[in-house]
Amino acid sequence: MLLTVVSDIEDKLLPEQQAAILLIAQKGSLDYLPILEELSAEMGMFANVALLVVDEDSSADLKREFKSTKLPQFRFYPNLKTGQDKRSSSFEIVYPKNAEISEVKAAVLEEIHSNYETDVKDVSEKVYYSIGAQNSRDGKVTVCYMYEEGGVDFTFKALSSDPYLKENFVFMAIDSPTDSMKQDQVLPAVTGMLMIDDENPTPRIFSFQGM
Repeated sequence: MLLTVVSDIEDKLLPEQQAAILLIAQKGSLDYLPILEELSAEMGMFANVALLVVDEDSSADLKREFKSTKLPQFRFYPNLKTGQDKRSSSFEIVYPKNAEISEVKAAVLEEIHSNYETDVKDVSEKVYYSIGAQNSRDGKVTVCYMYEEGGVDFTFKALSSDPYLKENFVFMAIDSPTDSMKQDQVLPAVTGMLMIDDENPTPRIFSFQGM
């Protein structure tokens, strides 16, 4: 998404409950554009990824909106917020100066993952089996993300926050599951329990690997 003036933030980013990742840069100084393009490809289904290109005459507008004229600048706007609440909760993403572009991207990603609002609950296997079984009896589907390193996938986090799924789905995550839990699956992978009914009096297990 391309923003051409600072006021576009009000119209295009703040009304949406989706998270927003914004790069503000001057014309002719778009060294970090490749990072934004990669973020758009990786997260664009669940976050608004935007570029605001400004010129030298935009200093007053930048200071009014961000209390800063620092460029280039990455900003994060949290999900599940809109309007002034989203604006006041936004923040500049700090990244290492004069670093390789891969290091800058890593810093940006860390802030996004750390500040993204999610309903994924980190649990033990014992808690997963206990709560999952109860969820099945209550008519809910339990979805569990299993991993060993790298944390929970952003897409999984985003799905957990989808308001259309909140009523009937519960999202969990297990770090370094045992072999009996993995069942020879290659991590990361997803497993879970379906709701029970008259034809299926015990929870049915499903799994998906290769995320």
